[in-house]
This record gives sequence, structure tokens and C-alpha cells, in this order.
Amino acid sequence: MSVYRADFTDVSYLYLCELVVDFTPGSVATKNESGYDWHYDFWAADVTLGIPNNLSQAKVKDFWPKSSSVQVTLTSSYSTNYTLGVGGGTNLGGGASINASGNAGYTISHSTSTTSEDPSVSAQLLSNNQKTAKWNIQCTVQRGLTYNFACYLLVELPKSYTATFAYSSSIDMTCIAWKGYWWEQKKHVIANNSIASN
Repeated sequence: MSVYRADFTDVSYLYLCELVVDFTPGSVATKNESGYDWHYDFWAADVTLGIPNNLSQAKVKDFWPKSSSVQVTLTSSYSTNYTLGVGGGTNLGGGASINASGNAGYTISHSTSTTSEDPSVSAQLLSNNQKTAKWNIQCTVQRGLTYNFACYLLVELPKSYTATFAYSSSIDMTCIAWKGYWWEQKKHVIANNSIASN
């Protein structure tokens, strides 16, 4: 996990949190190191990235990747005096870029989509916590697929907020062996992490 901060307006910051996860099936892991079960070729995972729901000053502005190529208008919740300088455009990572558009705000363009045959990825904000994004990833076709997944959450906070806050991530993963057979087996793994920012 990494967190980046930039001046957004005269009274607010933008915080960008990046989470990078590598999914490695047992059939690939055993080629590099012993001790793994090579039968576990398929997997499914829910990845979440968010900030505390009770942090009312924080405003989630965008998250990606998404399931389609989209444009999001980025405006401040606190001021119309923008100070973020992006010139001809700034790459935010993961196929998203931000462009200036005067006093009306900015445009974030998502040039890549998560739609693919394998793995399939869907994304949404949690219904019970609009400050946390969730990605569901399913590896269902290609046996032994290693996958590098990067996701992003963009948040605005007023400069008057000086306390430390944390981005939290969770990976809820199911590994599958002998998929489709009556003796199919599954292993469930959960990993949590957080990173503080101020």
C-alpha cells in the first residue's frame, strides 16, 4: 500500500491510496519454492480498500479500476479555488489520468476497463460504507493464472483536518483445487492491512 497527497484547492488536499496485490496459484508457487499444494490452480477474491466510515470530513472522489471505460468529473466539496496543477494531464496509475478544465474542476479518464475473460473483475462502493470500495475478482478459465492487481481510492480532505487517519485493505480469498470435480476442495484465506496518513 502507498499513499500520495497533493494540494487540490486552497483549503483541501487530495489523497490517493494505491494497493497492489499479487495472486499466485499453487501450481506456479511450487515451481519457485516447495511447500505449496500445486493442485490449487483457481481462485476468487474480494479486495476492499477504504477509510473509516465515521470520518465525515473525507469525501471519496473516485475509485478504480472499474468495469468500463468512463470519465468522472472531479470537483471539490470545499472550494472552487483549485490549486492542483496537472498541465496536459497526469497519470494516476491503473489506466486513469486527470486533466485540468479551469474553474469547473477536473476530469478523470479511465482508459482501461476491468472486463476480461479471465480473471473477471467487478467494482463498487459498499452499500453500508460509501467510503470503502470493493473489487470482486474471479479466476475461472485459465488454470494456473498468476495475476497482478492494482486498485486505487481517491479522497478529498480539508486542510483543517490535521489528525492521522488510516486507509485499510482486506483480501478475502478462496483457493480452489480440482475445480469441477466431485472431490473439489477449497481453502479460505483472509489478509488485512492498513497504512496511516496525515
